Amino acid sequence: MTTATATTDGPAPLPAGRPASSPAIGAAAIIAALSLFWMATENHYGQCVAAQVAKYPAVPVSAFQTDDTGPLKVAYDKERQAAVGDCKRFIFI
Repeated sequence: MTTATATTDGPAPLPAGRPASSPAIGAAAIIAALSLFWMATENHYGQCVAAQVAKYPAVPVSAFQTDDTGPLKVAYDKERQAAVGDCKRFIFI
């Protein structure tokens, strides 16, 4: 009786069960989900800033218009800065 030994020229065969590519697919899915979340937060922040800048425009104010402004004062600068400071990058925080 002779015993046959198997010789392999390549890598060992994969065990039955899950394929070897499943960790790579899982990592790609996590990266895709994080990138979508990042894009959503940046879009939210950008729209918030754009809304506040439209609400409080940076227009020069004439020195002769009111008593509390000077020739180089910009209208709504403090209000715009406070409003943009209230914009958050993350939606839930």
